[in-house]
Amino acid sequence: MHSSAIERRLRTGEWEAVDYAVYRVAGTPPSWRQRLMAACLAGPAMASHRSAAALWNFVDCEEELVEVTALRHRRRRSTDVVWHESQRLDTTDVTELDRIPVTRPLRTVLDLGVVLDLNRLEELLDDGLRRGWFSTMNVWRRWEELGGECRPGGRVVRAVLERKAAGERPVGSILETRFRQVLRHAGLPEPAVQFEVHERGKLIGRIDFAYPEHGIVIEVDGEERHTGRSPRKRDVRRDRRLSALGLHPLRFYWDEVHNDPDTVVRDIRDALRRSA
Repeated sequence: MHSSAIERRLRTGEWEAVDYAVYRVAGTPPSWRQRLMAACLAGPAMASHRSAAALWNFVDCEEELVEVTALRHRRRRSTDVVWHESQRLDTTDVTELDRIPVTRPLRTVLDLGVVLDLNRLEELLDDGLRRGWFSTMNVWRRWEELGGECRPGGRVVRAVLERKAAGERPVGSILETRFRQVLRHAGLPEPAVQFEVHERGKLIGRIDFAYPEHGIVIEVDGEERHTGRSPRKRDVRRDRRLSALGLHPLRFYWDEVHNDPDTVVRDIRDALRRSA
């Protein structure tokens, strides 16, 4: 369309400018996704980092920031957009979600190392592992291909990946990730994750965490798991069965892990001391 035709529509109020060479029909309600799409079109760019995490609905990621990545030297300046640039945006790293160009979950996690701290990045990595979007090995491989520690945020990503044991099952929830961080911060030994309990050679269940050499098994339950009496009764029955097998069960809930981590750590330390 000729520039004069665009200017006429802007002048008469038929169109409204959203970004560089990007317009919307007047009266169209603004939204976060609309602004994100406009930034991608203006670049051209890809939704990335925290915006990509929100599009993919990573745990506790909200639609707030407009954050995009363009190829090197094609980044624009906008007061309401966080711009990044990259030498590589390979087809394996990008796709479309609701017609918005966006980095795939694996690339998103690698990029987030530059804007998130280590614990928060671990929460998103665990979320992706839990959903089956990628494996730890896949993330390591792509991290190396994109430059490893030489790329922005590369050291943070490496520190998170080094927390994951080879072949380890992903934790089952964000609460379990945060529980594990509480143990790590307190200097307690790394527990086994998703520990299998057998009775007479038959699998009877998987426990969130365990110190097998001490006979200690640990369950952590979110708020939705213990709001009624029936779940509580099931927990009691399960703990009795574990005790009958010679194990020492410990159980912690959401509010304990978040509001009273010192007591959680003390209880685990006491259990480890008694079993030594």
